[in-house]
Amino acid sequence: MQKLISKYALAAHLAILAVAPQFFSLGPVLCLAALAFCWLIFEPSRIGDESLLAARKRVISSIVADPVFWLSVLVLGFCVIRFFNSGIGMAFDAEAGTWLLSQPPFPYLPASASRCGSAELSAAVALMVVLQGCRNAMGRMARAAFMILFSAFTGLGALVNCVLLSSGVESVRIFAVTSFTNPQFLGVYYAMGLFCAVSGFSNVLHYRWCSSVILIIVAVVSNAAALFVFAPPAVILVFVSAILVFVLYTIVWHYIKGSHSQGLICFVSMVAFMAGAVALVMVALPEVVISKKLAPFFGEAAFLPENFKALHSQLSEVSLAVWKKCPWLGAGLGTFADSMKFVASSEFWKIVPPDQASPLSLHWKVLAERGAIGAFIIFSYLTLLLYTFFRRWGAAIKTFPQPSAMAGFFLFFPVALDSLYGVSMLSPGTMVAFFSILSISASSFSKVKNNG
Repeated sequence: MQKLISKYALAAHLAILAVAPQFFSLGPVLCLAALAFCWLIFEPSRIGDESLLAARKRVISSIVADPVFWLSVLVLGFCVIRFFNSGIGMAFDAEAGTWLLSQPPFPYLPASASRCGSAELSAAVALMVVLQGCRNAMGRMARAAFMILFSAFTGLGALVNCVLLSSGVESVRIFAVTSFTNPQFLGVYYAMGLFCAVSGFSNVLHYRWCSSVILIIVAVVSNAAALFVFAPPAVILVFVSAILVFVLYTIVWHYIKGSHSQGLICFVSMVAFMAGAVALVMVALPEVVISKKLAPFFGEAAFLPENFKALHSQLSEVSLAVWKKCPWLGAGLGTFADSMKFVASSEFWKIVPPDQASPLSLHWKVLAERGAIGAFIIFSYLTLLLYTFFRRWGAAIKTFPQPSAMAGFFLFFPVALDSLYGVSMLSPGTMVAFFSILSISASSFSKVKNNG
């Protein structure tokens, strides 16, 4: 690991920054972003016999010409305003004898509930730097190293959380038994680490980086265990299915490239590592958690709550009502749980539990809290990254793309399905992980003219 980090220092710094919003507060993320940005500008990957000075000029000019960079600047500006324009919350009007939502200092600007803007600002800062590194500053080998290191760092975090859960830490146990009442599942983040681990394992076999095998083992086992522990069965089923399809694609790629033994090793190892992860979970974790995860797979319980359809419908209607009150900028980041109390009917509470914290669709959450402008910015971000991905895939359509290039494609489908019934993608770490994987995948295709 030390050799990998020292040889690919830029990739290591960007990988650390990509996982930072999931585990650190705003201050450490800003420091890591500043350090990674310095590496990005002053020590980028060099192409062929390119001098360091020429590489720096190339990276700077590419960043300035990159529309994703300027959109990142816009997103960062919105997040800074939300961070400082905070203070929305429940307040009691003594004169009227009623509860109301307190107003932010500047009501006509993007706003947030108290202490809710910090995480989004961390994600915006990390995304700005990581995406530029993935798109404009890393070479082929550095991108492969990024995937390995990112999956290893998420795996270490997953391992720590699993150990804390087995030790009985209550704050971690809450994430393990979470339901669709609060559909922001930590396991989705570790599913993305598992996608990177599959891609990283393919790179380890292809480039014969034998010293990195231990990192991949940790990444696969830990992320697979954390996906099983920190996501409900329905989400587990969706992401595991997509991961297995990606594994099959990886095996086929190795066979087409003439590496039959590598394809066999990939298949046997992935099955063994994921089975080992489940076995370790069975032994180490509380029985109540294990039984809850396994019950739907054996027909002893449903994958979704019995009233899920009615719950989804009611929350969608209330989300629409909240959005209509503030259609352009939304009610404010982190305000949905309070805002719905002022628009929900008595019939609503007969179906929806009182501790419901979020709608059951990502688009309703975005519209209700960020408004049409916020939704347009997020959609634009995704559209630019997808445009780059499919444009570069089209340029390499005659080839059978390597797994690193297709990781974003296989990840997109479970993410889209999960977003229809959950809001996990809005957690800072998960959002950074998804956009980073999508960007690094696009950059792994054959190079095309212009930076799209």
